[in-house]
Amino acid sequence: MLNFGMVKNVLITLFLFFNIFGFHGQISEGFNIRLKSGFLAAHRGVLSHLPKQTALATELSYYRRLKDGKSWARHFNYPTVGAALFFGSVGNNEVLGRYTALYGFADIPILLKKHFEINWRLGSGLGYTNRVYDPILN
Repeated sequence: MLNFGMVKNVLITLFLFFNIFGFHGQISEGFNIRLKSGFLAAHRGVLSHLPKQTALATELSYYRRLKDGKSWARHFNYPTVGAALFFGSVGNNEVLGRYTALYGFADIPILLKKHFEINWRLGSGLGYTNRVYDPILN
């Protein structure tokens, strides 16, 4: 039987451990690796057979904080811009496949403090998947 108190403590510890790297404060340039996990939410009954495993993804990114005196950068609170390579699966590789994406982004600070910040990320790019979902064949 699961001890939910212990599970909760482990999940909180993992959350803090993996998210502490996001509190980079005033680092102006660098590389970042993010490991992500989640699940495919079967929001309709006809999709209930699709989720098989945990959805896993990895994001590799290069970023640079704009610190020059240009008026637009100052107006947006000196955003961070960069590019990312994103790859993973949604939890059912046989039916839904794996995906890869390459995109550019801008992290616009909403709250900027000395040792942490809260950002709004705006990005756009290209994506590829090795499977096409067909509601009849799948």
